[in-house]
Amino acid sequence: MITDDPGERRAYDQVPDEVSAPLMQAMRDQISFRSTGSMYPDGIVSDIEINDPDMARPSWRYPDLAPHVVFLARILDRTIRERMRAEARDLRRHARARTALKEVVEMPDPQADRVLRTIEQNQGRLSNTLVREMPVLGEPGVWEEVVAAVMRVWGEEDDAAAGTRV
Repeated sequence: MITDDPGERRAYDQVPDEVSAPLMQAMRDQISFRSTGSMYPDGIVSDIEINDPDMARPSWRYPDLAPHVVFLARILDRTIRERMRAEARDLRRHARARTALKEVVEMPDPQADRVLRTIEQNQGRLSNTLVREMPVLGEPGVWEEVVAAVMRVWGEEDDAAAGTRV
């Protein structure tokens, strides 16, 4: 999702900088670098030496994470407004197509879902595998009627979605 939008990708990369730059600014006088790393009590090896850990501790213990919160709020807002709306539309479309399909040939939901996937993936062509699994679909006119019913629903859904776009 973040990778869908170039602006969000840039923001994703910028957020840590917005937090680390002030942190490093606040700790500039408390930090020195060594040529060799040393091990801290927690087992981390680092070439950074903190001169006065007590003075520096609040800087990383209570960082300003507002940029993270704003970034996350934007992602959640976009998810709710766009992604969840699209997902709900797709689920409604699928349910209506399944119902239309079952009006032509009665079958359990998993089989109906398989037929819908085949129609979508094969551009409406009947696969030999599907005919072996469900011979009724190979009977004259049945597959064409199933595809027509599903395409009618998908066309109606696409027209309705286009009408609601801003």
